[in-house]
Amino acid sequence: MRRWAMAAAVVLIGAALACGAFLRLPARHLATDAPTRIPETGLLLLEDEMGLYVLGVIDGSLACNAGILPGDYLTNVRDMVLTSASQLEEMLTGSCENGVLPVTLDRQSKTVTVNLALQ
Repeated sequence: MRRWAMAAAVVLIGAALACGAFLRLPARHLATDAPTRIPETGLLLLEDEMGLYVLGVIDGSLACNAGILPGDYLTNVRDMVLTSASQLEEMLTGSCENGVLPVTLDRQSKTVTVNLALQ
């Protein structure tokens, strides 16, 4: 019975890895940080000294349509440095020009700016 359980666990882990269910996280996030969900955008974030680490993006969401990817760091919104997920949520509820929120992110050590079109 024990061999069967071990084989089943190996198969499940292999399937999850093949489907991308496990994300690679920076080591500093593995221990204690709890992710923050921002349902309006489709983002799952972790707060970090570098900004907001994008842990996940829901397919078809505002963030996905803007081109934000898991592994990105959201660093600025409207040229304001992001320090917390709650700060981003406040900016989402505030007014923005033409329903577009410019977001600067760090993607593999390159600066990229995307426009988050709010509905």
